[in-house]
Formats: sequence, C-alpha cells, structure tokens
Amino acid sequence: MHFSFNDQVLTLALAAGPEVAPLGHAMAEWRAAREVGARIAVHVGSGPMGQLGKLEVLGRACMFGPDTT
Repeated sequence: MHFSFNDQVLTLALAAGPEVAPLGHAMAEWRAAREVGARIAVHVGSGPMGQLGKLEVLGRACMFGPDTT
C-alpha cells in the first residue's frame, strides 16, 4: 500500500471543507480517511458558504482528533 511507511516523502491527507457538503457526507469522508491512516486538514468558515456552526456539530460528534488540523 502506498503511504504505509513513516519515512516516505509524501503523506496522504484529506483536505476537508464541510461547509460545502452535507454534514453526513463530511463525516463519512473523515471516517474513510481514518480507515487508511490519513490526516485531515479542515477549512471552514470562509467565503459565502462558510458556516462556523458546522464546527460545533462536528466537535459534538467527536470528529476532531490528533489527526485533525
């Protein structure tokens, strides 16, 4: 499997933007990223579609972790 060694130059990560997708879709993406050990980079609250309330919902669902930036 690619990206399976700690000494590789590249690291697989998910660039998430939950403000542009339904929460259920975003949560499914995060679960899939965690299944393969990928980090999660979150971009929210920017542009006309930014909704900071989604951060609160994701937090209450315990979606944030040490793999989330």
